[in-house]
Amino acid sequence: MKWTGEQFQCEFGNAIRLLIDVMDEGELTHKPGEWKETTIGEHLVHADKHLESMLELGDSDADHHLHHATMRLVMAVELHARRQQKQQVQKVAAYLSCPNCNTTLDQQRGCMACLACGYKTCE
Repeated sequence: MKWTGEQFQCEFGNAIRLLIDVMDEGELTHKPGEWKETTIGEHLVHADKHLESMLELGDSDADHHLHHATMRLVMAVELHARRQQKQQVQKVAAYLSCPNCNTTLDQQRGCMACLACGYKTCE
């Protein structure tokens, strides 16, 4: 995918449009943000069920199941990415907080220092 200055060009444009259609359809049958309350494991189970149905039904409703399975996988990937991002933010926040008094550390001469209690990361 690349940015042309006005829009993204993507080799998967057709697939992304189909997933947008699935999301639009889902907004009619699910409450907003409901997918975020579902666990990654539940999304994977739903995706698997769609794939099994697709294989069992053959061509009769294969597109529907393929699109919905893919959307469930996208939801699982997004939740996983958000979890990882939250963990990174927590690690940074822990690094920036004083272990003695939990006050935000300030950078001073290459060290992190707590103005409240005097803690320093280097001497």
